[in-house]
Amino acid sequence: LAIAEHLIEEVAPIRIELKQFEEAEDAVIRAIDLCGRHPEALRYRETIFDAFIFLGRIYDMDGQYIKAVEAFAEAEKRVQDSPFVWELPLCPKEIRKKAAEERKARANDSERS
Repeated sequence: LAIAEHLIEEVAPIRIELKQFEEAEDAVIRAIDLCGRHPEALRYRETIFDAFIFLGRIYDMDGQYIKAVEAFAEAEKRVQDSPFVWELPLCPKEIRKKAAEERKARANDSERS
């Protein structure tokens, strides 16, 4: 758990500060994978929840809005393990709007190809 928390709380934020979003993403995904090895422990499941929220924010900062929406959706699957009350959907409206625009742009690009 200490390694996963280090990746989320120390490594990923430093990578974000350096504008190394892919490396930040990798750190958080590694933390999720580490915690996923212990699904029986509530603390690990809570850390996975927190990690998916953070991953959604990283994708948002990197302009990957579809991935951001997907990460927030993964967090929503785990909301029952959070000690807090959350208003759903977890993904902010502006990110969902940008994801819809991204999907539309991709569809238009596909039609042109």
